[in-house]
Amino acid sequence: MKHRALEHLLSLGIGLVAIGMAAGLGFFLIAALNGDAVQTTLPLAIDGAARHAVTMRDTGAAVGAVAGDHGTMQVTAGGALYRFGQLLDIVLSGGLLIVILHRLRRVVAAIAGGHPFEHGTVAALRMIGWALIALNLWNWVRILVLPLLLLPHLSVEGWRLAPAIARGAPGEHLMRIDAHVSIVPLLVGLVVLVLAEAFRAGQALREDNEAIV
Repeated sequence: MKHRALEHLLSLGIGLVAIGMAAGLGFFLIAALNGDAVQTTLPLAIDGAARHAVTMRDTGAAVGAVAGDHGTMQVTAGGALYRFGQLLDIVLSGGLLIVILHRLRRVVAAIAGGHPFEHGTVAALRMIGWALIALNLWNWVRILVLPLLLLPHLSVEGWRLAPAIARGAPGEHLMRIDAHVSIVPLLVGLVVLVLAEAFRAGQALREDNEAIV
């Protein structure tokens, strides 16, 4: 029953991702027909932001500061190359998630059926591992490279917009893309690849035992 419930949850996840992809592609198509890009939301790290002291109510001693050093930029802009990047993001991110969930459901079904050490399970685990790694690498490209195609089209009065790797000069008001680059999916993908090799060894051992019998 537990395996069946897990399969249902994975199927639900696949359906939700597919709906999200369809919605994203729909918004993209509507925007493209209007000659626009899909709305982009990017986290910002703000250099040179105003700071306000936090003090103790009774003594007036300074104990901290409130800084508006982070924000969010929402824009509908970008050239044709950036719009292609948005389309690629929808297809790659959604497609890789569907592959991961679909293959994971296949692994759960094999375990539930009592035959986990099969070639199909090993292939599914390898696909999951490589898909997780590809998803992580694409997320790096999306946050580090795609803004380079967008920022030249934008300006904010009194501020300089810059990509994540930019550095500001003293006294300069700088808004940078706040890149939270994670390696967790990459590490999980490597672990899954190692697990796939363990299942492959289990498959070979099972085949040897069957041959002896």
